[in-house]
Amino acid sequence: MQTLVTHTRQPRRLVRELGWLRAIYVVATLAANTLGPLIGPVFMAYVLFDAVAGDLLSPRKSVAQAIASTCWIMLAMAGLASLVLPTALALSRRGLWSSVLFLCARPVQWAFMSAAAWAALFDLFRRPYHWAKTEHGVSTNPLRTFRPPGSA
Repeated sequence: MQTLVTHTRQPRRLVRELGWLRAIYVVATLAANTLGPLIGPVFMAYVLFDAVAGDLLSPRKSVAQAIASTCWIMLAMAGLASLVLPTALALSRRGLWSSVLFLCARPVQWAFMSAAAWAALFDLFRRPYHWAKTEHGVSTNPLRTFRPPGSA
């Protein structure tokens, strides 16, 4: 969020340094990665509510409502595919199908991502210059360090 705010603070400078196409790409990527976890749960709640209420695929709808429902469903399915298929492909390429159950845990990960995004949004407004940095490299056993395969 802070990166998006920083890069869009001076849009003329961003376009001058990157060019129109790259500037649009950078802003779209940062905005999607920021807004997706914020809006995703609201979107899914709307789709699930319509599905449970029986209004999602109701033939009693007007043509405009039917088109909107079709778009919602297609968007939901495309979003789900874009989040699940890369993980499935990675598992397949690495021969890790024994870990396929972790794919079922992705909704839990998405829920945590959404909670973190909302917390970050509120924090951005409450304390805009605070950096809630995650400490890396902390280990209870300093002898166990990661060594890439093939290294001595």
